[in-house]
Amino acid sequence: MANNDDNRIKKNLAIAESKGVETLIGIIDNNDLSAFKKWVWENPFNFIDDDEKSITPPIVCFEELIKAYTVYLKFKPASFYHGIHENLKEDLIHLIEVLVQYREVLNEIEDATLKFIQKSIAIRPPVYVSRSIDSKTEKEYFHAKTFLPQKAGKKKEIKVYLGKASDFNHNTRNVEAKLKGEKLLQQAVNSIIEGQGT
Repeated sequence: MANNDDNRIKKNLAIAESKGVETLIGIIDNNDLSAFKKWVWENPFNFIDDDEKSITPPIVCFEELIKAYTVYLKFKPASFYHGIHENLKEDLIHLIEVLVQYREVLNEIEDATLKFIQKSIAIRPPVYVSRSIDSKTEKEYFHAKTFLPQKAGKKKEIKVYLGKASDFNHNTRNVEAKLKGEKLLQQAVNSIIEGQGT
């Protein structure tokens, strides 16, 4: 298993190096946003290996950060018996003060991140085909669904009707079902995004 991980890491590093990741990170680190804009338009910006599982980028959220460092704090090195360690209380208070001080900036980051992720999903939604059975007729139907991240760490399920399961050979992995689901979900997600004013 470790050998496969090593090979995957080496492959990803080779892809990243060939595509100029160090150049990109250097441009961003130097706050040269005009160079970054130029780089984005001139490069394919494809660091994604289609064979790997899709991972939604992290969404920075003021409310979730506050919860993570207070009521949901599960970081064992910070705990001491039944509470936060005495030596960490001032640091925790300072952390919360900084989060509160930069609340508007964090909200702006969250909004920009959500806009990017939601528009990405509108272009190429992950499609999950599911079946349901009508309890009265016992007929089997297919639906396609995806999830759209929302503010404050929430997700909205978007579900569209595909048709009778027999139209897709009762196979939730049917290519036609996925393609129809993708098209209908694109329309549904775009409609939701337009309604939000994003």
